[in-house]
Amino acid sequence: MAVYISFLRGINVAGHASITMKQLVEAYCSLSLKHVQTHLQSGNVVFESQGSNVEVLGKKLENAIEQKTGLKVGVIIRTPAHIKWVLDNNVFRIKEKNEALYVTFLSCVPEASLVKNIDRTAFIPDEFCVVKDQIFLYCPNGYGRTKLSNVFFERKLKCVGTTRNWNTINAVYELAGKKRG
Repeated sequence: MAVYISFLRGINVAGHASITMKQLVEAYCSLSLKHVQTHLQSGNVVFESQGSNVEVLGKKLENAIEQKTGLKVGVIIRTPAHIKWVLDNNVFRIKEKNEALYVTFLSCVPEASLVKNIDRTAFIPDEFCVVKDQIFLYCPNGYGRTKLSNVFFERKLKCVGTTRNWNTINAVYELAGKKRG
């Protein structure tokens, strides 16, 4: 069995799309996924699966969650190796405040022309860098104040996205490591 990390898009934010962690675990277990464990209430789930096609597994999870809760929720899945790569390749490594660092995980690799069309100077002091299927964000005033939101990037890049802070990414990676060890 392989370990995976899934990030759900937009649940339990400001009272919208409320899903209990019990409902979430039940939806995952309905697909015979093993050792399902959530982190926080924002849709971070570490689990084991025999399946290796993360796109197919993501769609199955979206359907299972909708059946269980009635909510359509985007699910983005990554392997622990992918998360390790993200942690090791933070383009804002020179920034000392981890609380200002975020990563938006995307459902696809956006077209280069779409990325190029975004005027980076319009968001200063916030910065971003698209690398493969994620966006590294530096938001010195906090993610709640930036215009570089999931909705903004989804509209501009034509991909579903969900954002996590640096501490959460580290925590789910550590949780995934405990499942392997």
